[in-house]
Amino acid sequence: MNKAFSNPIILAVDTSSIEEAEKLVLNLRDYIGGIKIGMEFFNSYGPAGIRSIEKFGVPIFLDLKLHDIPATVYKTVSTLLKLNPAIINVHASGGKEMMLEASRALKDSNNNDTKLRFLKKERDQLMMDMEQEAEPEGGPIADRYGAQ
Repeated sequence: MNKAFSNPIILAVDTSSIEEAEKLVLNLRDYIGGIKIGMEFFNSYGPAGIRSIEKFGVPIFLDLKLHDIPATVYKTVSTLLKLNPAIINVHASGGKEMMLEASRALKDSNNNDTKLRFLKKERDQLMMDMEQEAEPEGGPIADRYGAQ
């Protein structure tokens, strides 16, 4: 499946009904660029629910707002990557080590299609905090951690 978003309209599938979710996607797939799967749907149906939506051929954004200890986020991202989503959302407020472990999981997977999304406001504040901690000779923190 081409995971590029064909247009900026993202359908939020915020329901605990798989039938309702499938009906929404079926009826709107020609008008949307992607599907946002949130906690309600994912916690109700897990990977099987993602697979049921994936069959419609629309890129999936897993908006699960991952925020946990770094090792858990690494394992969670590694597991979620098997579902081949277009985007996985990570809460940057989990800190530098958690963000690095999420990024490492993506790198270790050799998945070149899925992107990690760190919430911007929190990411920017974290980058400023990290910059203050950085050694002057180490260069800009954004360069070392790949922030854009």
